[in-house]
Amino acid sequence: MEGRKKPILSSILKNMIQSFKDLEVYKEGYDLAIIVNREVNKLPIFEKNDLGSQLRRCSKSVPANIAEGWGGKIVSLRNNWRTF
Repeated sequence: MEGRKKPILSSILKNMIQSFKDLEVYKEGYDLAIIVNREVNKLPIFEKNDLGSQLRRCSKSVPANIAEGWGGKIVSLRNNWRTF
């Protein structure tokens, strides 16, 4: 039995995407979180406390969820690559 070849697609993805920071959706979410935080500082003081806090938290959750999901994906991909 000859050695098994790795699928071409997984080899390409492994070389292209090394981290969740390489994902376009993460970059967009991170940039949006920075913009939201900058704009929240322009709100009136009475809105900055309640609405501003909620806006900051929800804008940070997008890149945080992508990073968290990527962590689980890496374990899954590594297990799949071991079988080849």
